[in-house]
Amino acid sequence: MPLMSMTGYGLARGDAGYVAELKAVNHKFLEIRVHLPIDLLALEPRITEFLRKRIKRGSLDVFVTRSGQTGSLRKPRLNMELAKRYIEIAGRLGEEAGLRNDLTAGALLALKDVVDYEVTVEDLDGVFTLLTPAVEKALLAFEQMRAKEGASIEESLRRYLDRIGEHVSAVAAEAPKALESHRERLKSRVSQVLGDIQPDSYRLEQEVLYHAERSDINEELERLASHLSQFGALFGCAETAGKKMDFIIQEMNREANTIASKTQSLPVSRLVIEIKTDLDRMREQVQNVE
Repeated sequence: MPLMSMTGYGLARGDAGYVAELKAVNHKFLEIRVHLPIDLLALEPRITEFLRKRIKRGSLDVFVTRSGQTGSLRKPRLNMELAKRYIEIAGRLGEEAGLRNDLTAGALLALKDVVDYEVTVEDLDGVFTLLTPAVEKALLAFEQMRAKEGASIEESLRRYLDRIGEHVSAVAAEAPKALESHRERLKSRVSQVLGDIQPDSYRLEQEVLYHAERSDINEELERLASHLSQFGALFGCAETAGKKMDFIIQEMNREANTIASKTQSLPVSRLVIEIKTDLDRMREQVQNVE
C-alpha cells in the first residue's frame, strides 16, 4: 500500500441530513475523539470502532451534526414519583411556615429531574444506519487527502534515501585511504615520540595495526547499507510503515555517529555531516507517516 499521511481532512453530507467532518494530525498512536449531538452520545463507541478499521495512527477529531429538518431523538418523560414528592414537600412547607402553596405545573416541570429524556436502542440503530453514509463519504475524502500528502512524503523520502546512498558509497570509497593515512600518522607520531630510540618493529606494527583497526568503519558502512535497503523495502508494504521508518532512521543515525567518532578523515567527516543532515530531514517527514 502507498504511504499515508496522518494529516487529513474530510467533509461530507449524507442524504438523511447528517453531516460528518474529519480532521487529523500526526500522533504517536491512534486517538479518536467523536463529537455528537447530546442525544446521540451513545453512538460514540460504534463510530469509533467503525473508524478504527480504516485508520491506524493519528489524532482524529470527528464531528457529526444534522440539519434543522432532522429532529432530536430525545423524548421527554415525566418522572411522576419525583413530581409527587416535590408537591408533598411544597405542601408541608406551606403548612409549617404559613406560606401559600402556589406551586404550578410549569414551575414543577422546571425542577431538576422531574422531566428526563430517553432514547431507545431502536432509535439509535436507525440513526447509525442513516449517518454512516455521511461518515463514509467524509472518510473517503479524508483518505484521498492523506494519500496525496503521503505520495509527496514518499517522493521526498526516496530523494533523501538516494542521496544518502550516494554519500555512503563515497565514504566507502574514501575509507581505505583514510585508514592508510591514519596508520601512517600513527607511525610518524610514534617516531617523533621515541626520537633516536629504535623500537621493536614487530611490536610497533602490532600497536599501529591495533589502533588503526579501531578506526575501521567497514562494519558501520555495511550496516548503513543494510538499513538503507530495509527502509526502501517499506515503500509499498502491506502495513503501516511510519514507526518502522522512524526506528530505522534512528539506527542509521547511530551508525553515522559511530563513523564520525572513529574517523579522522576530513572528507569522510564532511560526508557524514551530509548523511546526518538528510537523516534529520527524513525524520521530520516520517513523523507524519501513518
